[in-house]
Amino acid sequence: MTSPTVKQSGLTPTVIGVILLFIGLITVVFGFGILLLILGIILIVWDQRRLKCPTCLTRGQMTVTRREVMTQERGFGIVTRQDRIRTQRGGRQENSVVSRQERVPVVRRTIRTSYKCGACGGDSWIDSVIQAEDFSPSQPVIREREIREREVITKQVLIQCRSCGAHYPQGTLRCLTCGGNL
Repeated sequence: MTSPTVKQSGLTPTVIGVILLFIGLITVVFGFGILLLILGIILIVWDQRRLKCPTCLTRGQMTVTRREVMTQERGFGIVTRQDRIRTQRGGRQENSVVSRQERVPVVRRTIRTSYKCGACGGDSWIDSVIQAEDFSPSQPVIREREIREREVITKQVLIQCRSCGAHYPQGTLRCLTCGGNL
């Protein structure tokens, strides 16, 4: 499935690393085989860490063409802080580290990195999420105030005396005119 314009070599760093591993295993008895084993492992690990083109599957040909921030969200996260404390006791100096966790404002950014393959010319991208402590000044929260108008109508309830007919506010026990019970 490779493109006809792509010329692939059979000797990639991974293949060379595997060959060095086999030679190192065979010659480990002579002493210099250990050096070949270590060199083969380093070469394989180094090659496997390089990006591979999803189109032609070639490693090491990807170059960065563009980086852009796709999304940015503010929120809260937990960070671990370490304080180094030096104390002097007698003639000795002691160093200690105190770890503590805090809940702090953070900003999460999704960054898209675009790549172009040097072998086949194919384009690809990788999205990565980076979370960092947010040191920007906090944004004031603007809330709309609700203005409520309320009309309170109070009526005074009056009670009429059964004896003389005088009117008094509700809750009065005796008539002030005649002295009768209300």
